[in-house]
Amino acid sequence: MKAGSGQGRTPLREALETVAAGGRLRLHTPGHAGHGPRGPWPDPYWDLTEVGPVPAALEASQAAAATAYGTRATWFSAQGATLPVQAAVLGAFAGSARPVWVDRASHRAVAAALLLGGIPVRWRQPRLGPGGVPLPAADPPPPGVAGAVLTRPTYDGLLTAQDLPDGGPVVADEAHGAHWYCRPGYPASALELGADLVIHGSHKTEAAPTGTALLHLAGGRVEPAAVRFWWETLASSSPSYPLLAGLEAMVAARFRPPAAAAWAALAAGARELRDRLAARGWVVLQRWWEERGGLSDPARLTLLGRGAAALVRAAGLEPEKETPASVTLILTPHLRLEWVAQRLLALPVPEPPPLEERPWPLPAAALPMREALTRGGEWVELAAAPGRVSRGWVIPYPPGIPLILPGERWDAEVVAAVREAGTAEGLEEGRVWVLR
Repeated sequence: MKAGSGQGRTPLREALETVAAGGRLRLHTPGHAGHGPRGPWPDPYWDLTEVGPVPAALEASQAAAATAYGTRATWFSAQGATLPVQAAVLGAFAGSARPVWVDRASHRAVAAALLLGGIPVRWRQPRLGPGGVPLPAADPPPPGVAGAVLTRPTYDGLLTAQDLPDGGPVVADEAHGAHWYCRPGYPASALELGADLVIHGSHKTEAAPTGTALLHLAGGRVEPAAVRFWWETLASSSPSYPLLAGLEAMVAARFRPPAAAAWAALAAGARELRDRLAARGWVVLQRWWEERGGLSDPARLTLLGRGAAALVRAAGLEPEKETPASVTLILTPHLRLEWVAQRLLALPVPEPPPLEERPWPLPAAALPMREALTRGGEWVELAAAPGRVSRGWVIPYPPGIPLILPGERWDAEVVAAVREAGTAEGLEEGRVWVLR
């Protein structure tokens, strides 16, 4: 290609303009759905670096947030929930000789932290529910673990009614439950249940710009200096202050009565919508899970049925996540729920998948992750992968959960799971990276 031939092209901006002007209702992240309060983040006038009073103001804003959330410390992230997850896991467990009890259905940020810290792990194995949707694990922690890293809730807003485990520190990845804290009608936040470190992916549901999140430190089992060290090690030295200002605006607004009332009304309306959809013949995952004794987030709506995502899109709704037999929507007060209800209730109801559970595919570990990454690799067809040891990971997104990690051995179940996912990071033209 001739040098300079792409000069002046802005395909990303054009794509954003096309989608934004398309008229679909945004039932996906970010939570403001294009209708939240305006902030400074798109305006270059506000795009400053750490000059003058800006750094001290950020410290003051984080301290105010810690007071509002009742924590020892709260950090603002402009690197999504990935930075808070990794700083939390490493701050709590880096250098541990004992294994940490970790939900296998965790975001890849957790696996990356385990890799960076050389942290030994005992996996907590979840199950797969109807439509291939991950279900929360309910097994108790085994003896001898150093602590726990929990994903609470799942991407579809599911969680168990269990208390947090006793023993060592608890890190709760509550990225998809950022809107729960101190709000009636929603599950209790892990902050309210005694977790030591809690991650809130604020942009996922709250009126915060994409890429913003919070890390909360509570309790006394984790040293603040350890968390701060890893935060400063992993964080960009040039964060986007307009994004952080947008996050600050969300924190300032979320505890005011209008926000509380709007979220309470959403919880009631969303549960009513589930019942109306069930009366039409839809199988609603969250309703099914609650009937089995679990808890769910009213702001998540997962409809089960072959081709459900295509039906939802044809109605002018853009979902957050889909599988061949499910579609997941995020509901927030920034959308008129009745508009969503009218469109969903007018849809034909597809045949639901079997309402059954099956084990999560858990490949055997052949080598530690770090050791696998020091060895040479080659690309092989997915069909030829069983029996080979993975050199990389394979991660469908969403939900960003690794199906296999470096050092684990491919088997037929994992191959089937990758095929069911369709597209995934680490799957290149039908091939995967394995050790030679």
